[in-house]
Amino acid sequence: MKKTIYLLSLGLLLSLSLFLTACGKQDEGSQDGATVSDPEFTCPLDGKELSSAEDHGDSVFIVSIDNGAGAAPQSGLNAADLLIEMPVEGGINRFLAFYYHNEPDTIGPVRSARHYFYDIVNGYNATLAHCGGSSMAYDIIDSGSVQDIDEMSCSGNFWRSSERKAPHNLYTSYELLSKKAADRGYDEVSLKDCPAFDFYSNAERNDLVFGGVSELTVPYRYQEASYQWDTLNHNYVRYSDGEMHTDAFNNEALTADNVVVVYIDYVVMADGQHLDMTFTSGSGLLLQYGTVTEIDWSITKGNGFSFTDQATGKEVQLIPGKTIIQVAKTTETATYTQPEAEDATAEGAE
Repeated sequence: MKKTIYLLSLGLLLSLSLFLTACGKQDEGSQDGATVSDPEFTCPLDGKELSSAEDHGDSVFIVSIDNGAGAAPQSGLNAADLLIEMPVEGGINRFLAFYYHNEPDTIGPVRSARHYFYDIVNGYNATLAHCGGSSMAYDIIDSGSVQDIDEMSCSGNFWRSSERKAPHNLYTSYELLSKKAADRGYDEVSLKDCPAFDFYSNAERNDLVFGGVSELTVPYRYQEASYQWDTLNHNYVRYSDGEMHTDAFNNEALTADNVVVVYIDYVVMADGQHLDMTFTSGSGLLLQYGTVTEIDWSITKGNGFSFTDQATGKEVQLIPGKTIIQVAKTTETATYTQPEAEDATAEGAE
């Protein structure tokens, strides 16, 4: 009898121990059968793991990068923590590439600034690197209200490549930008002060089911941008006018884990060339893991972009990794094929 009671007690203790262990791991994910804990420190822009709270650059640099004829392949787009494509004039777009914890040796081709870039720059307490700019951009720069590194006055922090023709041959690096920012005493951005997206935890990420949307296209007038689902790597490969978009640094395809389409209205200014727009709020789309969500977006000084689900009003979660924001005129509606309900577990689902 005593032996029976002892065995029952031992069994209860073991069960309790297993239960407590499971509770202690409720915030952890499982990957290929192994338990994966969420990192203590992550980059606020891409959710990537950091070894410490100081494992990032001193500043958030945003670089204006060419995306016109003769610019591709660009260098450093794959290394960007966050990437935004937006219109400048004549149907031509430009990239704003963010660098915080990634510090590439080659970034470019670097091009000029527009006044509405600073709505985004100020949203992230960032420093903009560029070469020249519109008159309205210089009104902002000359006011001294922004942190700015212009090749026109900082040529030593940029270089020209002999392998390309101007103006598509100007480059910089994180190190050169960091040196100039330090020389000018620009404010540094700590991990807690950098505006952050809400990212899925490992457990939440592993529970996602592929939604079936395998492609999305933004029909820009000059050069459409499209994304195709990669069933092997579980992300989206970017194409420009049907050609795979690659990075000159390693010739690898430019990919995205999250594609955000931000709709905005803009007008052509009196000069008949430059655009005028203001980044405050609007509507858009979020594509991630085969699912498209209708969203509202906003951006405010020091708080960066915020994306909320139109259906629930809650902030959407992003998949840790690369996010590319496509800024498009309201009439440049993104297109995608929504699968039938029975096809929701199409190829690509885990």
